[in-house]
Amino acid sequence: MKIEQIKLEGARIVKFEPKYAASIADMWNASAEGWNGDMWDMTEQQVLNEETTADSLVLYLVIDNNEKVLGYCKLEEYKDKKAVYIPLLNVIPAFWGRKYGKALLLKALEKTIQQGYNRLDLHSWSGNTKAVPLYKKTGFCWQTSNSSMYMMNYLPLLLNLELLQPWFAQLDWYADLACDLCLEPDGKMEDGFEYFHYCWKKDDLFLEAVINADAKGLCQIRCNDFDLKLLAGNCKVFYGKAEVQLEMTSNLAGPLNIEIEIAGEADIIAAEKRIVSLTGCRTESFWIEVIDDYEIKDHESPAVIANLKINGKSLPLKLGLKPQAPVKVNLKAEMNRFYNPGVIDLYLQLKNNLKEIRQFSTVLIDSESLHFEKKEVSTELQPLETQTIMLQAKLEKGCFYDERIKVDVASDTENVSYNRRLRLAIPELDTIIYGEGQDYWFMQKGSLRLSHVRKGSSNVLFINVLDSNYWLFMRVPKLSKPYDKEFTLAVPESVSFENLIDGVLMKLYYSSGKGHLRLCNIFKMKYNNIVEHNFEIENISDKNIDLQHLETCYNSAFTHAVYDGKLLKMTEQEKNQNWFKLESDKILPGWYYYQTEGLSVAVSWSASHKLKFGEWWQRVLYEVGELKPGEKRSITGEVYIFNQFQNWQDYYYWHFGNRDYPDYCKVQELLVNEGNPFCDEDVSVRYSEMTDSVDERTLKLYGDESLLAEDKYVSGAWQQKIAWARKLKLEIEEASQSYSFKQTTFRNCLQQMQFSEYEEAGNKIVALKGEKLELKTGPDFFAGVFSLKYKDKEILSSSFPETIIRGWSNHWRGGIYIKPYQCATALLEQQEFVLKNEKRLDNWHNTWQGFSYTVKFNEKVPHLEGLTVRYNYLASPSQDVIALFSEILDTAGAYFTHFCSSTDIHITEEQPVHITCDDTILKISERSMRKGKLQLADAEFEGCNFHLNFFPVKDHLSVSVGSRMGTVDYNSMINNIPAGEIKVSQPLYIVLSDDKMTAEELQVLKNIKWS
Repeated sequence: MKIEQIKLEGARIVKFEPKYAASIADMWNASAEGWNGDMWDMTEQQVLNEETTADSLVLYLVIDNNEKVLGYCKLEEYKDKKAVYIPLLNVIPAFWGRKYGKALLLKALEKTIQQGYNRLDLHSWSGNTKAVPLYKKTGFCWQTSNSSMYMMNYLPLLLNLELLQPWFAQLDWYADLACDLCLEPDGKMEDGFEYFHYCWKKDDLFLEAVINADAKGLCQIRCNDFDLKLLAGNCKVFYGKAEVQLEMTSNLAGPLNIEIEIAGEADIIAAEKRIVSLTGCRTESFWIEVIDDYEIKDHESPAVIANLKINGKSLPLKLGLKPQAPVKVNLKAEMNRFYNPGVIDLYLQLKNNLKEIRQFSTVLIDSESLHFEKKEVSTELQPLETQTIMLQAKLEKGCFYDERIKVDVASDTENVSYNRRLRLAIPELDTIIYGEGQDYWFMQKGSLRLSHVRKGSSNVLFINVLDSNYWLFMRVPKLSKPYDKEFTLAVPESVSFENLIDGVLMKLYYSSGKGHLRLCNIFKMKYNNIVEHNFEIENISDKNIDLQHLETCYNSAFTHAVYDGKLLKMTEQEKNQNWFKLESDKILPGWYYYQTEGLSVAVSWSASHKLKFGEWWQRVLYEVGELKPGEKRSITGEVYIFNQFQNWQDYYYWHFGNRDYPDYCKVQELLVNEGNPFCDEDVSVRYSEMTDSVDERTLKLYGDESLLAEDKYVSGAWQQKIAWARKLKLEIEEASQSYSFKQTTFRNCLQQMQFSEYEEAGNKIVALKGEKLELKTGPDFFAGVFSLKYKDKEILSSSFPETIIRGWSNHWRGGIYIKPYQCATALLEQQEFVLKNEKRLDNWHNTWQGFSYTVKFNEKVPHLEGLTVRYNYLASPSQDVIALFSEILDTAGAYFTHFCSSTDIHITEEQPVHITCDDTILKISERSMRKGKLQLADAEFEGCNFHLNFFPVKDHLSVSVGSRMGTVDYNSMINNIPAGEIKVSQPLYIVLSDDKMTAEELQVLKNIKWS
């Protein structure tokens, strides 16, 4: 069906060409108002880097008569190729109201229908209220269960249905569409299902289509002639037999001939055909079978499909289901731990999904490398109970356990049996394990892990090192045009593993969508912590193919590279700032190096292969050339070397030969106040080196810029007792070089902070006030700190006393808030938090004061159900430092392998502050960069005489600062939470000071421990 386009005055829609790049950059730079105050400093080169390497289906632009770009709409394809989405839609605010946005949406909708897709999606933010009526009027539905504004348009499916063509021949799909344009989600929940309703009315003619959001398909059609509906009693079905119904009503005088064919999708088995001559009302019931041990395959969800033919015209109905076992069974081990051969502890986690008492029993199966000491397991499970049973097994060597067990679940009235596949990686430092997990294929040696995601929106392979921030994401290699989309969204059709003498080989095979080529992506993990990446490309067509090049595609991950003949040493945030400005032909090919605390990664490839940049990805181009029919070409790719080179100089020597670079520095330690950051009047200072040096050096100790001590030093320990100083610096001078150490200390404040309670704007307020700091929390408002004052100046931005819509957040309150991952604000509001005033001692017996909020998660958050978490917001004895951390208690009877949370800190707009953080920690994304005074390591603002310094003990800190809001985000993970035990997250410290501090000066905060 054709979508009628609207005529634009003084403008037209064109497809992207490189000649528009400069004008696109101008468009983004002029679009701050339309993106919640975000501002860009986009350049023509950045646009070219992004758009010429993008895998988009099409990019439409609105241009005026002078070819100035006024609007932008990109269309991309999902991995499962059943739907497309709009990642970016924009019109310069000065040109709003001229129907440019509507014209772009209609153009995208037309393209979606022409290409035969069933759905068109887009993401927006809840504050984008101006666009919601336009989206809804053009067929987009706002999904209820998503915390952001995720919208799905099913008009491409409906307008292409053969059966509905007579109705759309009389109805105007746009003018006659009756929809609620209110600023609320559209989904309606019933029996666990979410539904979207499309309704058209014109005179006496009506048509209603109901979409099942879980199946992403049509489940009901109502019109003048008939009403057909596919339904089940509940979306949750247990393994075994289940029943679905097809309700049918005919309003015609004569019989309606309906051919019914029932089928299943993604491990739902259904195969039945019936022919019905329908008059009046009738319900047909069908039995389906839910396969044991269901696993999501690729991008599909379990569904029942009723393919109908009504008087010869087809109509597919689809209903999504959520299969589950009566008792869910998982085998778990401690995360990020390496096992030695011998007897080990494992955990069998059981969850009774039924509301009756059940007797569970099973027999565990040994594998070649793992032998259970007790194989028979039985226990009684209370209704909806979670229980964890500790197991002991003998491990011969590290392995990937993958066996199927039979589960028996009995009650007084029935016995149920089904199979469960147990899979578990048990790594060893000297063994490479590999296999097919539920979500990925993987290889692992010690902490080095290579995985390929099996499901989700992106077909991604990644290499990561456990207990580090190193992640290298890779996409399927991309080919030169016109074959550039052959493998863009491809899923491996098969994966194989092969044991070699020096390692393990993983091969991922892909066939192109058009049947021209076959690709084999090859990874070899070696026992010496080296990963080799190679390819095989084969021409499977009957014609010669001139394949100019194949290019890898992965995120940037280096700290050292040679650029324009000089060493380029970049921290994370410097890389984020400068990455898009680099010219790829100035990078020395074949060499770069990544180094962070406890990890080094050296990467090499043949210098004959070129490097190029996209906005978020870097690529290496490997020359291929012409392939004859049936010809296969092998290509040698990159080599990743982990923890073999202590520094970039060693790797440079190894790769290029000897170069005159400085030697590796000595290992030294400066210890102040025995490690306690909070000092009294007298402070002890101790310096030592872990070397046997014989060279005499001069030590100079400074306190707050004043020289406190000077001495000669050869080796051993050097100690001094000094009066307290805020900032200490130790300078070391020797014949050939000089270097220094810095550390900040904090003076114990004798005055205790005072708690008070009162009511403000109808909310209960609890305040904690001291000489320098004042913190406020409101349990009726939200479980966090909404006000933090330092020297009587407000630091935090908050919506107190009401929740508002701001940015991409549906519920925004600002302040400081610790929250778990994958838990929407709406779900958190359904949890019960208990506020407590805290007075706690750390491991140095320093007294901290503040607030804690404790919550035991209920069934509304299934992945955390039964877990008790206490979120702590504490002020230091110096009243200069705030500590933010979580304490986790597993009260569910489960074994939680990990718990992730983030801490959001929203900085005030009215009283802006200096934001400082060491270069190696701070990460600022390109999109979050704004114009003005913002610098990467120091966001300078006027009107304030103090700094905020953020120090994360582990993981990473992210800062987004702009003209309208500044947000600090800290991510933290806790691994291995056995039932009944308490674990503490890594804290984030906020240090308030009159001057800038670096991470080196704040390292001493790592010495604070919480228990």
